[in-house]
Amino acid sequence: MENLVAVEVIDNTKKYKEMLKDAIDDICDSIGNRAEGHAKDDCPVDTGRLRASITYATKKHSGFSKSYTDKDGNKFSNSIGKVTEDGAIYIGSNVEYAEENELYNPNGKSHFLRNAATQHSAEYKAVVLARMNA
Repeated sequence: MENLVAVEVIDNTKKYKEMLKDAIDDICDSIGNRAEGHAKDDCPVDTGRLRASITYATKKHSGFSKSYTDKDGNKFSNSIGKVTEDGAIYIGSNVEYAEENELYNPNGKSHFLRNAATQHSAEYKAVVLARMNA
């Protein structure tokens, strides 16, 4: 008696690459959103325009959707650039004095953008691990 074994090979490479890309996009979006919040928490505030202008951008989240109104009723739209690289997160502001406040703010709140990106690595790592274990 002959034993026949049927083997079917299914290539799921494309499916898993898409799932991995979606996971990376979701992770970047979550980290970007958290970094934006940290930057806003540490941002120097006079009128609130700079804080309101802070946003993030990833390949999934354009960062163009935010608009704000200053204390004089002037309306502004925020854009910090288009992200084309997978896994990249930009955080910033389009306000003309954002760089000066980031680098030289005399009230001790300098580097609010850099700190948002670098001082919360344990939190960002937890986001990655939670998504990997989901």
